[in-house]
Amino acid sequence: MESGQINDNTEFFLGLSNNRGPAQKTLNSQNHYNTKKMARIDKLARITAAVDAIRRGEFTYYADAARHYKCSQIAVSRRVKGLTKTRQEANLF
Repeated sequence: MESGQINDNTEFFLGLSNNRGPAQKTLNSQNHYNTKKMARIDKLARITAAVDAIRRGEFTYYADAARHYKCSQIAVSRRVKGLTKTRQEANLF
């Protein structure tokens, strides 16, 4: 195969192909759990980044920070006001 060409495996991996061969299986429950867990971690990181940006003075409005970091405006607002905490802060005794 020449450089720059996409084969069937690459197309499937990138989501460009809807064709699932007999050897290719759908996600099992363990992979689904890991995907959901990683999505939650990513979501929390984006909220934390938005809150940090507001505290540094990069944004004046919660909505602007939330839109920039692609997270919930309500979550950012609650975190800045101290109504909610990160998991790490909540687990400190």
